[in-house]
Amino acid sequence: MNNKKRMIYFTIFAISLLVEIVIGLYIKDDFIRPYMGDVLVIVVLTSFLRLFWLAKPKYLGVYVTFFAIAVEFMQLFHLDRLLHIQGTLLGVVIGSTFDWKDILCYLVGGAIFVACEKILQNNK
Repeated sequence: MNNKKRMIYFTIFAISLLVEIVIGLYIKDDFIRPYMGDVLVIVVLTSFLRLFWLAKPKYLGVYVTFFAIAVEFMQLFHLDRLLHIQGTLLGVVIGSTFDWKDILCYLVGGAIFVACEKILQNNK
């Protein structure tokens, strides 16, 4: 992967992360914060990993999406309570509330990443 593509992924990562932070700090609604934040987190993670991981792009989106879904299922079993990490940074990252809608959002985020990858691949 050349430096031009790395800059594209860095730009996607930086903008997505900034939007995610703004959503987390300032948006207190019933749609953007709970849904768009979950969609965007997949884009943030995949674009960051794409800076370093040179594997086939379609698999990266799938791996990150499955990872996010696995973390969501950890919430179903209250892993934060079982590991006594409530209130810690790791506890916040894992989360504590399972929601099927979050899984749908992660799938949408993964699909957006894969679609962006296809666009970038076609613009070679």
